[in-house]
Amino acid sequence: MTNSLNIALELSQNPNIHVTCTGGNADGDFYSLTGSVAERALSAHYFDVAVIGVSGISLEAGLTVSSQANAAVLSIMIEHSRRCIVVADHSKFGQVCFAHLAPLHQISTLVTDIRPNPALYDELRSAQVNIIVADELH
Repeated sequence: MTNSLNIALELSQNPNIHVTCTGGNADGDFYSLTGSVAERALSAHYFDVAVIGVSGISLEAGLTVSSQANAAVLSIMIEHSRRCIVVADHSKFGQVCFAHLAPLHQISTLVTDIRPNPALYDELRSAQVNIIVADELH
């Protein structure tokens, strides 16, 4: 299940993947579906894994996003999932954006392009977050 229009389009090209969209209000800035319809759809389901993107990851605020509507939808995804994977490039480190999403300890795994600075790295590790740096995989 996804609230992301571009992810739904991409995954729907594979006949082996069944894609369900949340429905809701289409947000052209983020290519996402938000609002009460999306929130009701997500609240009625539970997931093994949530894979989300964020606008900011910081020691002070944890996970933040630029849209309150997206924060409402993403927080349900996090709460209704056994594990939360955050995908964020290094430009998100140290950023605090408009809407608080979740504390760092709610992340299971962070997938990124560059290792976070030592303070953020240590805080994530102490919160038992698995950190995967894509460049270090080969």
